[in-house]
Amino acid sequence: MKTSILTNIKLLRLKHNLTQQEIADSLNMSQNAYSQMEAGKTKIDIERIERIVEYYNISFLDILPPPENKIIDESVKITIICVISLLFRLPAHKWISPDIISIRK
Repeated sequence: MKTSILTNIKLLRLKHNLTQQEIADSLNMSQNAYSQMEAGKTKIDIERIERIVEYYNISFLDILPPPENKIIDESVKITIICVISLLFRLPAHKWISPDIISIRK
């Protein structure tokens, strides 16, 4: 089975024993809209991903699917996060785990 960000978001919800309604409420959206998003029937925007990451108090890297190509390492993932942050004018430090930042220092 191919893993995706949406699969990881659903697994997080299930791991925390939360309903779609509970997550939808925290994202200010209907349960139906959340269900459609989680199922991949509608697109998820970067702001919603950021809010989900904040809700679970995790890094964006934690919901990325494992690389299909094992050559991709943590530094490549960090570069991707920084590029996304620049494109959407979002602070990169919110997306990267503190343990990764401390390794880089």
